[in-house]
Amino acid sequence: MARAFILIAAMWLVLTGSTVPASPEKFQIACQKLPFPFKTKARPIDGSCGNEGDSKGTAKGRQNAVKNNLCSEGDAVTLSFEDFMSLQKQAKDRHVPFGGDGFGPTRVEHLPEDRSVLSSAHFRTAGGRPIGEGDKVRIVAFMDDPHAADVGSGEDVNCHNPKAADNDIHINLVERPAPAKPGKNDPDAEQKKAARQVALCGAIVAEVIPHFRPDIFQAQFLARIAARNTPVRISGQLFFDAAHRPCEGSVPQDSSVRGSLWEIHPIYSIDVCKHKTLHQCPAASEAVWVPLDQSIGMFEMLATRLMSLFTSEEDDDEERKDEHLGE
Repeated sequence: MARAFILIAAMWLVLTGSTVPASPEKFQIACQKLPFPFKTKARPIDGSCGNEGDSKGTAKGRQNAVKNNLCSEGDAVTLSFEDFMSLQKQAKDRHVPFGGDGFGPTRVEHLPEDRSVLSSAHFRTAGGRPIGEGDKVRIVAFMDDPHAADVGSGEDVNCHNPKAADNDIHINLVERPAPAKPGKNDPDAEQKKAARQVALCGAIVAEVIPHFRPDIFQAQFLARIAARNTPVRISGQLFFDAAHRPCEGSVPQDSSVRGSLWEIHPIYSIDVCKHKTLHQCPAASEAVWVPLDQSIGMFEMLATRLMSLFTSEEDDDEERKDEHLGE
């Protein structure tokens, strides 16, 4: 009787094309210790979305796995904006594939099949030091517009989860504060948006992933720091996001505007400078840096948490809606 039931069930699956739903894949950490300087714990996404996201076994999945690497070790190499732009030129000169065509399910991305082409065997800083994807790096910059990306649509790397808690925190890093976004009813909105895009064409991107994300790395806290126009020191993994296209000069070529596809992704630590200019905030001078959690006072943290209870996580900013369209 049991054998007959199994046979009938198998025939039904063949005829209907149905499959048994796969059990959720857990996120795996390949090192003994997480890189964050703060206490943290597993989040719901860690039990339901694996390292390769929704594209396991593909070039996209391999890129996702690198995006999710929390195990880069050693001392962070300090990079400059010049280094990131130089690395972009080197990638182009070496014919590393990047960019995408189309939108949604028909989008075709040009990703490296073998990511060893991005290793330090092939790339150098502007000063000639070997550097490559997977290395631990840091930069001193101003943060611009930290926000939860892909809210509502989700991103492949995060298994297309729609909620802010399950998506990356996207941050623009700039050498000088970028022009503010225009208001919705601003009569000069187009001019201001164009000026902002020119500024972001000199930016690089850094992202906090949702896996094991410390609470202090949430967008509402980072936005507090960004609003101060104070330099930050951001450390993490050097990563080449081949799904996008960088600006050509001051002209955006992609919905996610940046000057280089080389990112700091994921972010491991953020420190805040005691001073206001990049010149006053050298990366190696520990005396000028304050850890993020100490820079945001207890009262400010409580006020930010209370405010988040009365604001929606849904992103109504038109500039962001198509930021990672099709990914």
